[in-house]
Amino acid sequence: MSDSAATSITDNTVLVMLGDHLQSHLSPIGFQRHGPATFKRQRTSSENAVLLHRRIETLPGGVRVCWITPIVQTNFEEVKRIAWAIRGPSKLPCVGGALGRFTPKRSLMEWPITDRNEARGVAEDIWQVINRWGTVVWDKTQTVEQTLNAIEEGSLPDQPPYWEEQAAMYLIARGLDSASNFLKRLPKLAPEQKTRAEDILRRSLEGSATPQKRPSTIIGI
Repeated sequence: MSDSAATSITDNTVLVMLGDHLQSHLSPIGFQRHGPATFKRQRTSSENAVLLHRRIETLPGGVRVCWITPIVQTNFEEVKRIAWAIRGPSKLPCVGGALGRFTPKRSLMEWPITDRNEARGVAEDIWQVINRWGTVVWDKTQTVEQTLNAIEEGSLPDQPPYWEEQAAMYLIARGLDSASNFLKRLPKLAPEQKTRAEDILRRSLEGSATPQKRPSTIIGI
């Protein structure tokens, strides 16, 4: 591997190259590129996202490896607004995580790159997994109600949304009583936390629990 190739895997060059290759697949299905390797798609009720997380590892002998982890997400603006009012500023997604956890392997999947010339092949491999399993996640999370159903059925194999997001989903899709019942089922949540969260949920219905600014909806692993 040349020195220039070694350098390129430790800066943004490899992400740009991966993004270039993925764009040819993601653009036809409605995704727009935001940054070197971040893609977002607006749907009627939700926003889907694909992004690549990179970590650099130095192996014995000084060989550097760039490990790429694709992440898929679904976000709902109103869910994020309410969850942020409960928890405070956050970049946590409504639903999402490392792509490999949504496959039958149920484990983290990383792709190694030691030379920038490997980018095209890696991007094609990643796209095949996105096309097979990422699309399943997005199909099951097109609306808040669909997302709740998938969570309750256990058909989203990665971790469920954080409790603040899930409480907001119950509020939006099924009303305050359902959201309150969900909070009561959280054994590790202190009584004062439940009371505060329920008050924020109630005020959200009245439009008085709006954060000062819109939270970001993109995060890595």
